[in-house]
Amino acid sequence: MQAQLGGLTEKLSDDNIYEIPYRLRDYAADMIEKPVYLDESAVVREARKHFQAVANELNLYLVAHGKRPLGYGKLKIKALDEPDLKDMKGGGMSTVLGLYKPGTDELCLNRWLIYNIPLLKDVLRHELAHHYQDEGEIIEGYLKQYGEARGVPIIEDEADMLAAEMKEYKPLVDKRFVSYN
Repeated sequence: MQAQLGGLTEKLSDDNIYEIPYRLRDYAADMIEKPVYLDESAVVREARKHFQAVANELNLYLVAHGKRPLGYGKLKIKALDEPDLKDMKGGGMSTVLGLYKPGTDELCLNRWLIYNIPLLKDVLRHELAHHYQDEGEIIEGYLKQYGEARGVPIIEDEADMLAAEMKEYKPLVDKRFVSYN
């Protein structure tokens, strides 16, 4: 099995398809494009500190499962405001922790997340999972197939599962590529 990242191809072990060579892990972190930060709110400044690590988790998970890593150059991150919720049914500023707007590449974060950094990272994971779904046209497909009432819960459940899996995923290191200088 081959893993490819930015033109670099490495053979993965036939014994363990989840094994990622050490060199690929290094390249994955270096190749993540920076998103655009639309404001300088406290929550966006804190998200900026943790974005690289969370995006790297997602890309490592995707590569390990035979998928292409995501680019984040088009992604726009900002603090969540009331106008961002105008199309949502139910829920208000106090109940929405994060919001990804399909088709716009906008990721909005609730300002209260500044008080709970582990939760901020979890929300980033979940919203980046939606970014992945949007890039692969998964959101559009589910909405077409099931409609909004049935499609949205499926989309949310899959984003929750992907976020949980990428948080727990720990790639194995192929010792052949580790340098002990």
